Amino acid sequence: RFDNVWGGKLAFALNAMPLVGRDSDYDDDDHRAGNGVDGGGVWYATGFAGHGIVPTALAGSLLADAMLGNEHGERRLQLFQTYFPPASWNGYPFSRLGTGTVLLVYNAWDWMSKKGVPLPPLPKLW
Repeated sequence: RFDNVWGGKLAFALNAMPLVGRDSDYDDDDHRAGNGVDGGGVWYATGFAGHGIVPTALAGSLLADAMLGNEHGERRLQLFQTYFPPASWNGYPFSRLGTGTVLLVYNAWDWMSKKGVPLPPLPKLW
């Protein structure tokens, strides 16, 4: 028996790769004017579902170096975005329907297995 239960949303990138970078659409006026203020805009690192803690620490280091204007950090960020670009279409609204369907199937499979229904194993998605 559980006394407390909590849950959260799972978000997966379409290409199953983390998204790391900066959205320059949100640069502040100092950054746009070239006043020597580095690190403007919105920096992001998301979509690490199932990748573990090592890539998140690497992304944090990469973003910190890029924000500080470190040439090495900016180059690493460019390499990351070259080889792992964000997907151009995230599948919305079908992405939610597909994810919901997959989770529903896996939850039903778990429930039936606990009730003793003999079932073949489902494929591991991650």
